[in-house]
Amino acid sequence: MIFHFNSLVPWSPLIYVALVLVFSAVVKPPIRFLAEQGAITLWDGRISRLFIAGYALGALLLLLAPAPLSLFERVSAVLFLGFMLQLSVLDATAGWLPIEYTSVTAASGLLVMWQRDEQHLWAMAGIGTLFAIVRFYCNYRAKREALGLGDVWLAVALAAWCGWSGTLLALLLGVTGFVLWHASSPGTRKEGPLGPWLCAGAMLALINRVFNPVVVF
Repeated sequence: MIFHFNSLVPWSPLIYVALVLVFSAVVKPPIRFLAEQGAITLWDGRISRLFIAGYALGALLLLLAPAPLSLFERVSAVLFLGFMLQLSVLDATAGWLPIEYTSVTAASGLLVMWQRDEQHLWAMAGIGTLFAIVRFYCNYRAKREALGLGDVWLAVALAAWCGWSGTLLALLLGVTGFVLWHASSPGTRKEGPLGPWLCAGAMLALINRVFNPVVVF
């Protein structure tokens, strides 16, 4: 993949700082949510700062993309990354993908795609059914909650924003990252949060789409 950027490159340091500040505000609602649920002790500020820095970098790349994207498309892409950031920090710190957040993400995706004359309802139904089957199989084999319901709703939310092609690429990248992380983890780790990896996969799939895509389904 060859990266070419637009004329905003000289302003990139200032834009990045602004994005960090915006995303720092974006993670405050999850903090309040955990406090309301009596689970604020699960919050890890270091992990949230790491995710903020990473997603701000991803948003910067999208804003610098030379692709002929409208202002609405660029802003909606940054909005999407904001949702992914919230879900990532919640799952990474608390091991939880609340329906309150996944449902809002899916509804927002439907609204944005409707504004762009795109409908991803069939993709949402297909991806949701596929993930539900995988969840049933994994939980049946493991005799425990190996794949949570929150991950299923996250996949549906990704489909609302990305459609078939983008969601399949996001799932491929996310699951691959999770497997590699799981295999390289020290000790006898048997489980871990899948959500942050799926969200990161969605961000990479979006970047792939706007920068001369090399992976297309």
